[in-house]
Amino acid sequence: MVAAAHKHLKTVVMAATRSLDDKGWVLIGGYGLRALRVVFLLSLWRVLLPETGEISGLTRDAVLTYTLIAEVFAGQISVRTGLDGALWHGDIANRFLRPVGIYGQFIAEMFGAGLPNLVAFSLPLFCLAPLLGVDPLPQSAVACGLFFVSLMLGIAIGAAFDFIFSSLMVLLEQSVYALMQIRDAVSVLLSGAIIPLALLPWGIGDILAYLPFASLASAPLRIYTGTGDPAFLIGLQAGWALVLWPVASIFGTPIENAWSRTEGSAVNTLTQLIARWRVQAYLDFMWMTRDFRFFLINIVSDIILNLAGVMAVFLLAERFEGIGAWSRDQIVFMLGYAALVRGLMDVGFSYNVLHISRRIGRGQMDHLLVQPQPLWMGLLTEGFMPFSGSWSLLTGMGITAWAVHHLGVALTASWWLIFACDLAASCAIVLAFSFAWGSLAFWAPVAAEEISSRAVNFMYQLKSFPLDGLSAFVLVNMLTVLPVGFVAWYPCRHLLGIAPPNAWHTPLVAVAFSLIAWGAFKKGMQHYEQTGSQRYLGRGHRS
Repeated sequence: MVAAAHKHLKTVVMAATRSLDDKGWVLIGGYGLRALRVVFLLSLWRVLLPETGEISGLTRDAVLTYTLIAEVFAGQISVRTGLDGALWHGDIANRFLRPVGIYGQFIAEMFGAGLPNLVAFSLPLFCLAPLLGVDPLPQSAVACGLFFVSLMLGIAIGAAFDFIFSSLMVLLEQSVYALMQIRDAVSVLLSGAIIPLALLPWGIGDILAYLPFASLASAPLRIYTGTGDPAFLIGLQAGWALVLWPVASIFGTPIENAWSRTEGSAVNTLTQLIARWRVQAYLDFMWMTRDFRFFLINIVSDIILNLAGVMAVFLLAERFEGIGAWSRDQIVFMLGYAALVRGLMDVGFSYNVLHISRRIGRGQMDHLLVQPQPLWMGLLTEGFMPFSGSWSLLTGMGITAWAVHHLGVALTASWWLIFACDLAASCAIVLAFSFAWGSLAFWAPVAAEEISSRAVNFMYQLKSFPLDGLSAFVLVNMLTVLPVGFVAWYPCRHLLGIAPPNAWHTPLVAVAFSLIAWGAFKKGMQHYEQTGSQRYLGRGHRS
C-alpha cells in the first residue's frame, strides 16, 4: 500500500511540474485572463444586487465571497481527469502498461495539474481579495473545515462524472467533443459555479440543489459562505458519490475492453476558395451523416451547448426584469447576436483553426506549409463546417429573430447593413484575439498549446453579459486589452438605440486587432522558419 501511495505521489509531482516546462509569461497571461474574469463578475454582482438586504437569502457580500472562492478553487470545482483526451488521442493504450491503476493515474494527474494554479494564482487572489472589496474568509472556522470536506466530495463526484461521460464516448463510439460539450454546458449552468442557484428565477435553484451537479460547486460554496445547511449538503454529496462511483466502475469496463480499438479517429483566387469550401462541405456532410446516432448526438450537443451558453444571462434578466438599462427582450437580442458570432466561428473556423495554438504547439503547421496553396488559404478553408457547425448558427438565428419580433425594431436596409458589418467585425475580433494569443505557441509550444482555447473560452463566457455599470477601469479593459465588449454588448447597444447609432466603431476595432494578430502571427512564423518544431503530435485535424 505504501508503494502504491508513493507511485501516485510521484505522478502528482510529475503532473504538477509539467505545465511549468515552458515560458513563465504564458502562465501569467492565462492567470491574467482569469483575474479579469473574476473582476468582471464581482463588478456585475455589485451592479445587480443591493448593498444592503437579502435576495433569496443571499446578501451582496455573501455573493461576492461566493464568486471569489469559486474562482480560487475553479480547478477543483471544474473536475477534469483527462480520460476523455487520452481516449481520443490513443494515449489510453500506454496507460494500461503502467504499474498503477487506471483510475489512480488520472486522479493523481488531476490533483498534480491543479497545484501550480493553487500556488501561483489562487493563493495570491485570496490574499488580494480585500483590495477588490471582498472578504475572502469563511463564515466560521467550522465552516472552513466542512468546506474542504465538501470540496473533496465534490471532486469525487466530478471525477465519477468524467469517467462516466468518457465511457459513454467509447460505448456510443462518438466524438469526445460532442459528449463533453453536453457535460460542460450542463454542469456549468447547473452546478452554480457562476450564478448561485438561489438567484435563479421561478424556484429553479431549489430543484437543482438536489441534483449531483450542484454538489460540484454550489454545495461547498454555500457551506463556505454560511448560506446552506452543512449536514444536509454533505449528506447529499456523500449519497451522490456512493451512487455515481459504482456507475462509473460499471461504465469503465468498455474502456478496458475497447482501448486497443480507440484511436484519435482576384477571380481565380475566389474560384479556388469556392472549390476548397465545396470539398470541405462535402467531407463535412459525409462525416455528419455516416451514422444516424452520431448525427443526432452532435445536433443535440450543439443545441444544448448554445442554449446553456445564453441561459444564465437570460435567467438573470428574467429574475431582475432586465439588467441595468437593458430590458429582458433587449438582453435576448444580445444573446442571439452573441450566439450568431459563435455560430459563424463554428461554421468557418473549426478543426482547430480558431484554436490555432493547438496546431502550432503540436507541430502541425507543417500540415499546412507542405500543401500547394498559400497558408492563408488553408486557414480560411480547412475549418469550413457548414453542416456539423451550423446548429450553433441556427440557434442564434432563432433567438435573434424572436427578439427582433418582440422588440419591434424598424428593420430598414441601413439597419441590416450595420447589423451585418458589426456581426462580421465581432467575428473578426474573436478570431484575431485567438490568433494573437495563439502566436505565443511558436515560442512556448507546450505551455501555450491551449492558450487559444482559453482566450476563446474567456470571450465566450463573458460575451453575453451587459457591461453597463462596470467601473471605468474594468470597462476600458473589456473594450481594449480583452475586447469582450465588442463581441456583442457594444454593437448591440447601437443597434437597439440604447446608445447613439454608430456604424464604424466595431469594424475599426476589428481592423486594429486584426493588424495586431497579423503582426504577432507573422513574427511567430519567422521564428518557426528558423527553429521548426521539436514537438510533433501526429493527430491530424481531429486533435
